[in-house]
Amino acid sequence: MGYTAVLGIPYAAAPFGDRRFREPQPAEAWSGVRHCAAFGPIAPQSAELPGAPVWRPGDEDILTVNVWVPERAEGGVLPVLFWIHGGAYTFGSSAQPDFDGTALARAGLVVVSCNFRAGFEGFGHYRGIGSQDVLIAAARPYYLLSRYNPDLMDLRITHANASPRTPAEPQVSAPHIT
Repeated sequence: MGYTAVLGIPYAAAPFGDRRFREPQPAEAWSGVRHCAAFGPIAPQSAELPGAPVWRPGDEDILTVNVWVPERAEGGVLPVLFWIHGGAYTFGSSAQPDFDGTALARAGLVVVSCNFRAGFEGFGHYRGIGSQDVLIAAARPYYLLSRYNPDLMDLRITHANASPRTPAEPQVSAPHIT
């Protein structure tokens, strides 16, 4: 089965400068067609994993989602899998090769993954901004996909490593999100 991958879509504004320790702000609009064939930059972090991307100064549009959509026959509900990368809240990204959504999209799932603020930037203070990033990342693509096709109402959230304890998970309470 074929698929379409749309990568590096901003779901919130770059969290730097006066937005550094604030809740996610709306992404800035762009004009024309946006090139979405590559993963967005990863959040600042101290760990460097073999084969995984690294953060570089100047990489600011770190709050991005990636969407893999399978080709499908007419009708029917497509399940939507929202993937939260692991990394003990301190490192990792949705661009790690083992988190690629291609195989699942070929099997008939819509796959959405995201980058979020890690380490102290995201989880080192009382506000849990990284968790807020994840909530926004899950809600916005789901809303957009639902508007495109109202049958896309079967959302599942899954995770790797430390992510099962991501504070965002128990807060997901919209009627169609399980």
